[in-house]
Amino acid sequence: CSKRFYSDIKDLVDEKVLAYLKTVNFPLIVYNAYIKGIDYAESTGCKYNSCFMTVDNIVFDKFLNQVLLIKRKDNGKFAIPGGFAEPYMNMKDNALRELEEETSITAKMLKDAFVKIDELEPTLIDAPYRDPRSSHKCNFISAVYVWQSKVDALKNFIPYVKAGDDAVDTVWLSKEECEDLPAWRFHADHKKIICKLLGWDYFKV
Repeated sequence: CSKRFYSDIKDLVDEKVLAYLKTVNFPLIVYNAYIKGIDYAESTGCKYNSCFMTVDNIVFDKFLNQVLLIKRKDNGKFAIPGGFAEPYMNMKDNALRELEEETSITAKMLKDAFVKIDELEPTLIDAPYRDPRSSHKCNFISAVYVWQSKVDALKNFIPYVKAGDDAVDTVWLSKEECEDLPAWRFHADHKKIICKLLGWDYFKV
């Protein structure tokens, strides 16, 4: 069971971290935390599980085969621009709000770049424990929008991008760079989301 556990997470952490986790019996630590969570939920009368709604943006230049990512302030990892949805806004407006806050890209900029934002529908990403803040009582569901121009290189229309809010920097990464980077260099399951929605290789052969 322990061998399978370490095999399942080997793509998510650095080799040195993985080696350390093996010395402290990390599966047992996770199991004990799980049991304590159940005990706490029962002791406080917690009856219902919770799901938080988040929104994410993939700004994709299909002509240059590049994707715009941020570097997060909290952990320095690459991430899709996004965040928690506000209850007083619909999903698309939430996504555009987060995109502007973290990259300075506005809805008008996207429209000027011939991105059909009014026609675009999100892809829902929903899997247990997909976010590092997930638990057996809490899950995170994300509505992901892929913004791309139909006529020319999107990067040419949006040459000026500035990081803000939770982002410390922005970077355009190519298909090859994303595929070559290990998953632990990305926040949560963001490499998996990018590869799934853009048809890139998550495990590069």
